[in-house]
Amino acid sequence: MHDLVARLLKLRLRFRNNPAARAYVDRALLILAEAAGGDPDFEALDQEAFTLAESLSQRFDPPRKVRVH
Repeated sequence: MHDLVARLLKLRLRFRNNPAARAYVDRALLILAEAAGGDPDFEALDQEAFTLAESLSQRFDPPRKVRVH
C-alpha cells in the first residue's frame, strides 16, 4: 500500500494547479486512508471506489460512437 500512497501523492503534486484532477486524487487518498483505519466499512469503501471509477470513466473515456442508419 505504501507504493500506492506514494504514487497518489506524486499525482497530487503533478496536478496541484488543476483543482478537478486534484479532487479525484484526494478522493482516492481518502479511500485508502479509511481502508487503513481501525475498523473500515469495506462495503461503503467499495461503493465509493466504484463511484470514483464511474466518474473518471464518464469524464475521460472516449465518447461512444453513435450508430447512424
